[in-house]
Amino acid sequence: MNPLRLVTEHRDAIVITLTSFVGSMLIATVVVQAGLRSFRAPDSASPRGTPSLGFWIGFFETILIFILVFQDEFGALAIVFAAKELVQRDKISKDPGYYLLGTLANVSIACLFALLAVHTVPPCVPAATGGQGSATCARSNAAPPNASPVPMDSTITGR
Repeated sequence: MNPLRLVTEHRDAIVITLTSFVGSMLIATVVVQAGLRSFRAPDSASPRGTPSLGFWIGFFETILIFILVFQDEFGALAIVFAAKELVQRDKISKDPGYYLLGTLANVSIACLFALLAVHTVPPCVPAATGGQGSATCARSNAAPPNASPVPMDSTITGR
């Protein structure tokens, strides 16, 4: 299939997804960087004007959370938490409340926007073949319209 045609057919889904993604990145950054500054321990502040390691970890954390939630891979979110704990173990032990609050804010915002995108993007668009063939899905994990959730096969039903 022509990529330009695919983008044109799914323009609304792409715009909604990208808008949700950018919104989650911006809001998570503002909330964590500016809103949680007052909760930070005084001795753990990084130099003003330079993005810290925590900023970049949070940035990529938001990206991963958005993608995983958008693809209904909620179990894989544990990898994000494990990696963050492994990398920032010493900072987390010095100021656990700040890091927990920042992580929860980041995860909540990323999940909210990803779920908003998932429930706003139409799952499938009928194929442009005059009703013939399969449906073209905007999301890879979406089922075609009128699809049965369970295959009605004699091996499953026992008939």
